[in-house]
Amino acid sequence: MNYTKALSTIKDLLKRVEDRRIKYIVYLPKFDPKTHSITMGGTNLSFQGKENATSFLNAVDELWRANKVVFEAYTKETFEDELVKFMQNFKNAEECSLEHLKKFYQTFTSKKTIKFEALYPVYGAEYYKDHPLKIGPYTIYNTNIHREQILNKYPFISKNVESEYDKFAEISNVVISVHVEAGESEKADEKALIMLQQFENTIQFIIADYMDRTEQINNYDIGVFNFHETKRTHGLLLSNQLSVSINSLTNTPDMVPLHEIPINDPNYGYDLLWDMLEKENLTELEKRIMSGITWIGKGLRDKESTRVLVQYVFALEALLQFQQKDSMVSPSITYKMAELSAFIIGEEFEDRSEIEKMVKQVYGKRSAIAHGGSHEVDELIIYKALWLMRNLIMMLVVNEELKDSKTIQEVDKWVKKQKYSS
Repeated sequence: MNYTKALSTIKDLLKRVEDRRIKYIVYLPKFDPKTHSITMGGTNLSFQGKENATSFLNAVDELWRANKVVFEAYTKETFEDELVKFMQNFKNAEECSLEHLKKFYQTFTSKKTIKFEALYPVYGAEYYKDHPLKIGPYTIYNTNIHREQILNKYPFISKNVESEYDKFAEISNVVISVHVEAGESEKADEKALIMLQQFENTIQFIIADYMDRTEQINNYDIGVFNFHETKRTHGLLLSNQLSVSINSLTNTPDMVPLHEIPINDPNYGYDLLWDMLEKENLTELEKRIMSGITWIGKGLRDKESTRVLVQYVFALEALLQFQQKDSMVSPSITYKMAELSAFIIGEEFEDRSEIEKMVKQVYGKRSAIAHGGSHEVDELIIYKALWLMRNLIMMLVVNEELKDSKTIQEVDKWVKKQKYSS
């Protein structure tokens, strides 16, 4: 890390301290200031003025991210508490030296990290097999079948933790685990939650793709945090002629049979998606694919049609939109995405023409929504948008000529070759 730059940031903060106390004012709407005291690391601190308050918050984030080891092992809250204590040691900026700062960071980096296995129940799924299901960085267990296998791995499990695990079995048939490494349990949980959110989006995408390929009705929902539970709605209809009570069930998805659906099947290419989630360093194109899957996952869980379509278009943009270099005149965003989609998915002229038309139709509807011209979205346009994204992503993953591409620019070159050599 750049210690000289970090020291400059620390000294800038120390210069803002008055009487060894940092004064902090929160600005409410209409710029009406209100004094607000906060306690960090057992020390009462405050900043004077909006600029100083913002500087402190930005500096904490900058200094936390400056050291990769610290960033990967500890939460920002933990780092912030220790930084506050560190700053209290100096009466003025000149007292703080490079050696002081290095020792401060060493209090974090000198500690050994701990390897954790994070376990969370999965809702809306079932799994009945003797062996756990390994998919990328995740392992799927049956809460009852694999209970002893999980708990016997760790010698220091308390009765409270064991009891907490047994509660999983009461609410779900499935538990998912991920392995993370951190300097504290809070950071381990933070890292696990990010990975589990990626699982949610990816499994939603795979199930939607598989159901459409096999022409099955997708009435599934699955999640760790974002699961639509069954809800009973009560209402009344009153008039001068009659009165009626309304009772209905909403969000009643079928259970996802993880032991039956080929969520990790190489014949479909799904194993390659999970493999991406296990990689430390993704290529530029793989990052785009994962970003697209994230937006699709969000859209699949949403119940409001306009938001669903907008999120699918976000996925399309995340996957295909880029700034062309060495081009005097850039083609329109819609044209470029339509062209790429047509050649990635379609093989014949007729297919490519239809796909190009489909992209323009989907993007045009999104533009109408964004500019207030339309609030109605029919199911067909949503289906088209999802179909486009499913096929684009899976073609980029499994197509023999495209799967080794590292960037979207390489895909663009391939499309140009197809376009001008045919």
